[in-house]
This record gives sequence, C-alpha cells and structure tokens, in this order.
Amino acid sequence: MPDTKQIPQPTVSVVIPVFNCEAYIGEAVESVLAQTYPSVDIIVIDDGSNDGSAKVLAGFGDSITYHFQENRGLGAARNSGLDMAQGEYIAFIDSDDRWLPDKIELQMSYMLEHSETDIIFTHIRQFFSPDIASSLRRKLQVPVAELPGLFATTCLATSECFRRAGQFATDLRVGEFIDWYTRALDSGLKSHLMDDVLAERRIHNDNMGIRVKDSR
Repeated sequence: MPDTKQIPQPTVSVVIPVFNCEAYIGEAVESVLAQTYPSVDIIVIDDGSNDGSAKVLAGFGDSITYHFQENRGLGAARNSGLDMAQGEYIAFIDSDDRWLPDKIELQMSYMLEHSETDIIFTHIRQFFSPDIASSLRRKLQVPVAELPGLFATTCLATSECFRRAGQFATDLRVGEFIDWYTRALDSGLKSHLMDDVLAERRIHNDNMGIRVKDSR
C-alpha cells in the first residue's frame, strides 16, 4: 500500500524588520500568517521602536518570534533576522507592505522545480494607504500598473545565498538590499523574476524613501 503521508516541505524563514510602524505591522504579519504554504517561520526584528509596535506584535503570541534590539538601522535588523533564521529558504517583507496568500507557495513551487535558481522575485502592485495625506498624494507620481518587484518584500532566496554573498551592509541608510543583490549577482548567484503579482507596496506618509530621500 503506498505511503500517503505528506512529504515535509522545506521551511521558509520570513524576516520582518520593524521600526515605529504600529499602524501597519499587524497587516504585514497577518499577510504572512495567511500564506497557503505550510512551513513558514516568522521572525520579527524590532529595531528600537518607541511607538506601539511591540504591543501590536505581542498580540500574535507564539505565532511569531519577536526580538528587540537597540536601533541600528535596516541592514542590521535584517542581519539579526538572518542570524536567527533556521529555514532552508529566507524571505523578507517590510513592515508596511503586504503579501498575497499564495506568494510563498508559488515561489517555492518554482524554486523546487528549478534547482538552478537561487533568488526569486515577483511583480508587485503599489497602493495608497487610506491614511495618506491628500497633499502628499497629489505630489507623488506612483505607477498603479503592475511592476517588477526587485526589492526585499518580494525576495525569496536559499539560505546558501547569504553565505556566498554575505549579509546586508550596515552603513547605508537606504539601498542596503540593492547593495546585497549586486554582490549576490557578482558572486554568481542566479535570480528569476516571476510574472505573478504576489505582493503589495504601501505608499504612506512615512515611507523610508520619502523620510530619508537625501540619503539616496
């Protein structure tokens, strides 16, 4: 009689850095908890928040691993998550973004069928947060069409990638992911961009790209 037991799926460790994002972090975590992929480990790195982020995250109890550290920047927060991650695969989501429910399932299906792929991205759609100031919304030129999401929120990679390309730079206020991805390609790692729209990027009053635009 054939063995009908389900084959265990590789674990995906999801790293969520957060700094003063109490308004949106709950939605980000909920979108990860809603994933149809069965083996997801959620690690939230609180990079010194002094708002209500910790209280929001406490409401998720044992469904997440929560770690607080003094504020050291986004690169350092991502690295702390990498140090804690036990999964064979690593994914990231920024604390103000959202995933569609089948993001990890579809990415892992592709990865397991294409062993030559080390890093995989998806397309995204951007949306204005309901609480964005009308004056800021009028100023911003935000494409509403589907876009290639070559950034952290759509990225899924093998854990081996971070041994080969190293971790994230901690001396950059912005662009730490672009820096890492460039080093990953230089080290010979192979990436793929899926056509599917599997993540949503929130545009709001305090996006990092707006807050620290002088550091671009």
